[in-house]
Amino acid sequence: MRKTLFIALFQLLCIGTKAQLVTSEELMQLKYEAFGTENFKTIAKRLSEHMTLDKNRAINYSKVIEAEGKTKDELFETARLWVTSKFSASNCDIRLVDKEMGCIIAQGYVAKVAVNSTLKNIYSVNLRPVLKIDVKEGRARITFTLSSYSISNEGITSGIFNPNIHSEEEWEVASRYPFGNGYNEKTSAMACVMTHLCATVFIKLTEQALKEGAKAMRQEDEEW
Repeated sequence: MRKTLFIALFQLLCIGTKAQLVTSEELMQLKYEAFGTENFKTIAKRLSEHMTLDKNRAINYSKVIEAEGKTKDELFETARLWVTSKFSASNCDIRLVDKEMGCIIAQGYVAKVAVNSTLKNIYSVNLRPVLKIDVKEGRARITFTLSSYSISNEGITSGIFNPNIHSEEEWEVASRYPFGNGYNEKTSAMACVMTHLCATVFIKLTEQALKEGAKAMRQEDEEW
């Protein structure tokens, strides 16, 4: 029953997501549909037993899809339209669009997938995953990679001598995989699980776009 609900929710997400691929709120919905009320540490530990870090010590998901009858140029054009429409927000970055190589690389952004509050600070974990699409005749490979968590630290105002502060830092995934120790244990476990769900969404939606083709992408842009 839970699996059926997860599929239904994911299909709704595929239809409704336009301005960005996914939000932290949508990922949380997917978490409850996939894992119920199970705690994040338990889920993260189980995921790590089947998902090891790559040679660069990063979380890495990859999927090869068959696109029989589609040329390299057709797949590249579809991928280009997909990436430029979904990764054009200010926090995203299109790093490479190389038709000859058949390669497109973009960095996405999902804010506040995990939040941890202390007496003095509020820490928010943001994801900046890299999506790589490689295409050739009749085939495409979609790769999702995350090497670090982007941490926003918002200070809590406590009078004129302790004003609000804001800082940014990076947590290497490898140092907190599947979760860290001490005060950030729960936060990093939640980030690990949300990264897994984010990878699932990114790859599924990209696969769907590639299979639908450039014509469907253009039609979506024209329906306004």
